[in-house]
Amino acid sequence: MPHALVVDDDMDSATSMRDLIASEHFTVALAHNLRDARKQISLQQPDVLLLDLRLPDGTGMDLLADPELVANSEVAAFTTHLGSSGHFGHLWGRSAPMQRIYEQVSRVAGTSVTVFITGESGTGKEVVAQMVHDLSRRRSRPCPTARCVVR
Repeated sequence: MPHALVVDDDMDSATSMRDLIASEHFTVALAHNLRDARKQISLQQPDVLLLDLRLPDGTGMDLLADPELVANSEVAAFTTHLGSSGHFGHLWGRSAPMQRIYEQVSRVAGTSVTVFITGESGTGKEVVAQMVHDLSRRRSRPCPTARCVVR
């Protein structure tokens, strides 16, 4: 049975989310801060992780930076490969800004979140959108038309 971890400091939201996910035949653990979330992950690696961005001891994104969690994700092999090659699909570069883009793409590609990509004209937003799709679980389906907003 798949396992989910809900990390939310709002007790009502966490409980509602737990009940909804459990109705889809998941086992569900709750955590109300990052410290408890790390404990839950050490007890059982979740297949699905739902994070509140604002937690009492940090942000939900801080948990995604945890090597223990990321090491068992679908995109961990990509992250390891990036350090040595500087090549990430159709993206190239070893600079710090490119490494941040690679990290962000690998973080979101394994999720079902909607991604909003912004940047100046000619910076490669469409390439990044294609990479997110290529690394996602939906990669066998057609890539939706990428709509990029220039800001």
